[in-house]
Amino acid sequence: MTQDEDVTLARFVLGLQEASGTKVNLALLNRVTNAIIMDAEEDILREIRTGTPLRQPSNNDTVAYADFENSWRRIVERAIRRRGARA
Repeated sequence: MTQDEDVTLARFVLGLQEASGTKVNLALLNRVTNAIIMDAEEDILREIRTGTPLRQPSNNDTVAYADFENSWRRIVERAIRRRGARA
């Protein structure tokens, strides 16, 4: 995580705390998001099977690695949205 990403994340968490009027931390958000994606496992697997094959690039290739991360983000987002549409 870059320093800018860390600052953005800290601001995001602070905004959640202010809006909710309660303490929020990354551990809580990680547990919540882990539960959400684990509940969507079948939908995520379906997205992986129907999409372009994923190949992890070298960690030293920052542009390719950013594309790889974005591919995973799109997979998870589509799966979660489809799951939510069925609810």
